[in-house]
Amino acid sequence: MNDMTFDQRIEFLRVCYRMFLG
Repeated sequence: MNDMTFDQRIEFLRVCYRMFLG
C-alpha cells in the first residue's frame, strides 16, 4: 500500500468516481 494520507485517498477516490460517472 502507498503512504497516502486519508485526504489524498479521498481526493483520489473523488477523481476516479468523477471519471466513472463521466
